Amino acid sequence: MSFTLMADGRTVIDTAALAEAFGTTAEEFETRLHTGAISHWFERGDGDQDNRALPVFFAADSNTRVELDDGGRPRVAAPAPAGMVR
Repeated sequence: MSFTLMADGRTVIDTAALAEAFGTTAEEFETRLHTGAISHWFERGDGDQDNRALPVFFAADSNTRVELDDGGRPRVAAPAPAGMVR
C-alpha cells in the first residue's frame, strides 16, 4: 500500500489495501469513492508524523474511518469520532 502526493496537488494511491480495510474489492472501493459513498480528505499528523498531511477516508454507511500513515499503511479507526459528518 502506498500513496504519492503529486506536485500538482493530486494524490495517487494503491487502492487494494484500502479496499480490504473497508471490506470490499478495489473496483467497489473506487466506485464508492467516485460516487461519494466514501469521502476523503487530508489531516495533519502529530507526534512522529512531523505534522505532515495524511490521507483519511470515511464511509458514512459503516461509520468506518481509515487513516493512512506516512508509509501508506491503512489503520482502521471504527467507529469514527462522535459527530463525524462528511
